[in-house]
Amino acid sequence: MAEYKQVKIGKLKLKGFSNKKKKNSKRKCQDGSESSVSSEIVPNDDAHLHGGWWPITSFDKLTGGNVAIQCYTSANLFAVDNGTLRLGSLHGGSDDGPVQEEIFTMIRLSDNKVGFKSGYGKYISVNARGDVLARSDAVGPQEQLEVVIENGKVALQGHNGYFLTFTDDGEVKSLSRVAKEKEIIFLRTNASRNKKKKLAEDDIGDVRKCEVSYVKQFQSFGDHKVKLHQGPKSSLEKARNVGKLHEAMLDRREKMKSDRYCK
Repeated sequence: MAEYKQVKIGKLKLKGFSNKKKKNSKRKCQDGSESSVSSEIVPNDDAHLHGGWWPITSFDKLTGGNVAIQCYTSANLFAVDNGTLRLGSLHGGSDDGPVQEEIFTMIRLSDNKVGFKSGYGKYISVNARGDVLARSDAVGPQEQLEVVIENGKVALQGHNGYFLTFTDDGEVKSLSRVAKEKEIIFLRTNASRNKKKKLAEDDIGDVRKCEVSYVKQFQSFGDHKVKLHQGPKSSLEKARNVGKLHEAMLDRREKMKSDRYCK
């Protein structure tokens, strides 16, 4: 546990990219002790049973930050120092939040894809056998999990097309074709509910300018040139209309062989 406390939580790190920018001097507390949300608990919400950690049930609340992944048994996903994942112990009491090993940093990659980083600084990934581990140093295709929300119920789908499920032995696998009881999860967060959502720049203006701004966040400028996908911007406009602009821009970047930050 001492090692867990010493982990430095940084920004999203993409595979093949060395981030040399200065580190932000301000860091969020991993255990959430600096952000009390007890006064923000909504009536008839079960957050009071989980130390104020409330469930995310819509994409607009999928903003990133500290989260706990709760399975159908009400136990939380627990990160082990060797990179394996298992279910933690059931919590007791009416004001019992997740322990440190059950807290992950969620990074939003697109409208419905996220990455999860454990307190040991490793990202959760799904390998070819459907094993779910937290041993990756950066985010690539295997570390991208799709959040599926339907009628308020949430499930996570790996890059292999299978949903994350929990076995009777407490293991987590990405081997289920459908989302049933054992695949339904609660994504709980202690983030403030009172924060007003700012209008994103990609929600307004020309989509080509949005793409330029998006590319500048990740692209290297060794030759002082911005490299953009040459496809028509009409596809981006269609993607924005259905709320998938970020995903479309990510797909366009992945198709560019010259962009060394993508596969």
